[in-house]
Amino acid sequence: MDRIPSLGLLLSAESLCGRRTGVGNYTLHLWRNLSRLPGIGSIQLFAGLHRLPPPDSGAPVRGNAPACGAPKAATPDDGAGAPFWRVLARQSRLADAAYRAAYRARFRLAFERAGVPRDRACYHEPNMIPRPFGGVTVSTFQDLAWHRHPEVHPVERLRWIERHLPRALEQTRRIITTSVFTRREIVSVLGVDPGRIDVVPLGVDGRFHPRGPDETAPVLARRSLSPGGYLLSVGTVEPRKNLGRLLRAYASLPAALAERFPLVVVGASGWLNSPELASMESLERAGRLRYLGYVDEEELPVLYAGARAFAYPSLYEGFGLPPLEAMASGTPVLCSAGTAMAEVVEDCGLQVDPLDEGAIAEALRVLLEDDGTAERLRALGMARAAGFTWERCARDTLVTYRKALGLTDGNA
Repeated sequence: MDRIPSLGLLLSAESLCGRRTGVGNYTLHLWRNLSRLPGIGSIQLFAGLHRLPPPDSGAPVRGNAPACGAPKAATPDDGAGAPFWRVLARQSRLADAAYRAAYRARFRLAFERAGVPRDRACYHEPNMIPRPFGGVTVSTFQDLAWHRHPEVHPVERLRWIERHLPRALEQTRRIITTSVFTRREIVSVLGVDPGRIDVVPLGVDGRFHPRGPDETAPVLARRSLSPGGYLLSVGTVEPRKNLGRLLRAYASLPAALAERFPLVVVGASGWLNSPELASMESLERAGRLRYLGYVDEEELPVLYAGARAFAYPSLYEGFGLPPLEAMASGTPVLCSAGTAMAEVVEDCGLQVDPLDEGAIAEALRVLLEDDGTAERLRALGMARAAGFTWERCARDTLVTYRKALGLTDGNA
């Protein structure tokens, strides 16, 4: 067999700066697993114009603002204190042209210094909107939540996407998405040729696996929790996660059931979430809820494995990694019918209409009271989750790079 030519990769990694959530975990696992593949000659990580050290090197990871000046949720669209270059780019076409030229030159120089020929150089943006680059670009579109549910997104984020999306679609040679559902969304909403889109499902980390009470009890005790004695929900506290309806459904359960299984909410506070925070505070005062906020990657797998059940009635997901992590941990799942979660979970969890609080409450009751159903879903979920690995995700992603570069017919 002929040797497969290796390629050089530049991977955008702003999401590795600070606390990692969805895109950050995706980027980290891609880097780790791509680094082990023989078809990759070099990988360089960048945050803005700055090259980052390998995430596992122990060196501090610092970076600048998100890609192309993507605003954080609380950042005004053109407010005082915005980086000087960003203000200039918005006020002057000449400055914007200079900004784009700077990125093209920086990335070109990075490949040249690594000795990567132009026909082997690929830039991957894991978060939809790539930085300007004159070479081959692959972009991952995680979902189209900003289009389907604009009401739950900060207006500055929507304006930023509207401004940069046309260039992103023009620049990107191939699009990666994580589900057939999102592929259909991209085709129908954005009019992209389906032949440009590759479906590459995410993986689940090996840290998410069943754990017995002897292993979970010491960690859970620090949170005043016991193995099998709580209901878990994981996700950033923002409107799309539908936490408000989950809280109301949970509050409607019999007092004895809620007392036996308090609701544990894990996730950083996001945006537009004042009602959810107020509801959680009320349930906390009643002793029915524990809001843990963001937890580290060592504790999270234990929380998954120690839960009686996992609830994730999100309004819209492009994949649904938390339910998959719960299934891999041996915890039965409640999730939303429709969107990509149905594709990931299939019949291995209870699926409900996310707008129907009564249906959510009834599914919660079943998972918390019916041992037979819980055990059946636990076994089905573990078997289903075993098919999703980051190694496979990396291999299929490499196939997309090679398609974009025209190196083969895609069979790596």
